Amino acid sequence: MNPEPALLVIAPLAEGFDLTHFPWSQAATERISVNSAKFSELDMLEVIVDGMPFLLSRFTTVAIDEISHQSAIGVTPRGILTSGQHLPEIIHRILLLGKWIGDSLAATTVALMPSGDIVSFEYFDEVVKDYLAGKPLPSSFLGAFPDA
Repeated sequence: MNPEPALLVIAPLAEGFDLTHFPWSQAATERISVNSAKFSELDMLEVIVDGMPFLLSRFTTVAIDEISHQSAIGVTPRGILTSGQHLPEIIHRILLLGKWIGDSLAATTVALMPSGDIVSFEYFDEVVKDYLAGKPLPSSFLGAFPDA
């Protein structure tokens, strides 16, 4: 059983959108490897960032508060990372993946799970840039990272 995603990146995805043909940016392709064969029959993709495995899942509908009936990509730590997702190195990769996904898909919103807090992608992008530059995360983001 897979744990709940740490993030849902909500974006308008075409009906036939296929995760195995994800439009990664140049910055992303320099740091990730993709295992598209692992979940070939599912709307899932294993992505390895700096040696850390994450599961990307496509959701065709999402219903959280005022957001409903929109598609999303979930970002979930895999394997041993699930017990360490409060560690700064793992938080860094989760947020970076969320940023790359949102940038590539013109995301509108990000849901921070499991709290269900919803922020605009524009705000998420600003927070991630600040965090990657060494600033602390706002308290609203910490619910996505147990024990952070």
